Amino acid sequence: MPPGCFAMVMATGIISIGMNLIGIEALSLAVLVVCAEAYLVFVVLTAWRVMAFRSAFSDDLRRRWSQSRRSALSPMRGAASALSKRLT
Repeated sequence: MPPGCFAMVMATGIISIGMNLIGIEALSLAVLVVCAEAYLVFVVLTAWRVMAFRSAFSDDLRRRWSQSRRSALSPMRGAASALSKRLT
């Protein structure tokens, strides 16, 4: 699964937070629903990938991206953080 999938979830979570802060509550909740559903879909697909392609997934965990040395699960962690921040 490309890391951009979770980046999209993180971006919608951030947009929902911003809308909530400026008082656009109805649209903020709509974006939050899209964010939560997309997050769940990507978590299920990631779990399927772990089970179906165990060696490829472990290679992704070992591989480092760019010079910042982030792990393969950094976008997933960022998406969870944005979603949880909006839910609190």
